[in-house]
Amino acid sequence: MVFTDLIEVKTALGIDRDNTSQDAKLSLFITWACSWIEGYLNRPLFQRERTEYYAGTGTQKLLLRARPVMATPTPRVFVSERGLYGNTEDPFPSTSELTYGDGGLSLFVDREDGGSNCGILVRPIAAWPKPYVRQPGYLSPYLGEAFGNIKVIYTGGYTPDTLPDEIALAAVELVARMRGYFPLAMPVSSESYEERSISFAVRDQNFLMGQVKYRLSRYRNWRW
Repeated sequence: MVFTDLIEVKTALGIDRDNTSQDAKLSLFITWACSWIEGYLNRPLFQRERTEYYAGTGTQKLLLRARPVMATPTPRVFVSERGLYGNTEDPFPSTSELTYGDGGLSLFVDREDGGSNCGILVRPIAAWPKPYVRQPGYLSPYLGEAFGNIKVIYTGGYTPDTLPDEIALAAVELVARMRGYFPLAMPVSSESYEERSISFAVRDQNFLMGQVKYRLSRYRNWRW
């Protein structure tokens, strides 16, 4: 799904909305820009019900990928040592489901509607489990890595009306940069009119995304 529409982009670029000569190209740029931004943010942005698998952190907090997380419907959480991202037989039986809201599991609530902008599931009296591993040569077991031992069913992400303006603006800026980049596939620093002469800017792998990253960094999943 795209974060901005063709009319918004044309208005920002000073193109008359009745001028359709660039519509196909701009629509393509919009699709690319939104895909790049979502990839950079390392998180899905639009709201829907999701079923995701996580590895235990060994702490009381678990960061969900899609934010904000809605309080309704209530997130369902299953914990199973043999979960393995759902790739085993009956990996998360009904007996592995945690009871939500009984003091043992809750969202970190920071919204008036009871949802969570930060998207953190907390266990106040327990930790998200990691397995104990025993290795030859060690006298005692230690906490190893967990692999898909937590399954979460929840509704998370933005609606078109709640998407932050900074993300939409970053998409428009990226489209504008793409428009100046193609069809030569190089950034132009100057161009003369008579007997046309073109000078190209120094190439930089961050030329397109580099100018919008600062707007997006606070929305990014740096690790999960």
